[in-house]
Amino acid sequence: SGSQVSWKLDAVAQLTKFDQKKKKYKGPSVQISDESLDFSYDDFAQAVAETDYSFNRNDIVPGVCVEYDKGGCLVDIGAKSSAFLPEAEAALIQESGSSIETLVNLDEELDFEIISEEDENG
Repeated sequence: SGSQVSWKLDAVAQLTKFDQKKKKYKGPSVQISDESLDFSYDDFAQAVAETDYSFNRNDIVPGVCVEYDKGGCLVDIGAKSSAFLPEAEAALIQESGSSIETLVNLDEELDFEIISEEDENG
């Protein structure tokens, strides 16, 4: 029978200098103060909570197209999140090959009909 030699391996790996610094780094320290504001964060939260964002199916609401998006555009209707106007519903009569950019202008206020209610994502 031969003799057995066992080696004890060090389970702790040596960290590189970068990893050592990364481990100690706690991120930027940002001090936020609301002293220069005319309202506090609590006032803002209360104002948001008191704002009525209730829209019902078939309501006609004013809105502004703010951004073209794939297949339509985002419309600011004064809600917590933007509404979406599908390209297919941007005009009653559309010329063949027309795009959302030719159907509605950005930053122009128009009336929009709510055709579906918000989902669980708002």
